[in-house]
Amino acid sequence: MNFLAAVITAVERDHRTFRASARSLMATWRDPHAERFEREVLATLDQDSAAVLNALRDAESALARAEQALRGAGESLAP
Repeated sequence: MNFLAAVITAVERDHRTFRASARSLMATWRDPHAERFEREVLATLDQDSAAVLNALRDAESALARAEQALRGAGESLAP
């Protein structure tokens, strides 16, 4: 589970970095549609990151349940 926690932390960090980079890039773009495009890009990035984070958290929960079930099975087999 420590591995998944590290991956979740990395995804969260990368999301913040990509978001800041996209905003910085859009700030230099002189186009009347830049603001709308920035909103669309950031919304897509937010949605994609949220989906990845949700999947990772679901996997982390499933792994925790599996570990608990294995512990329970091991305890029931103990003499």
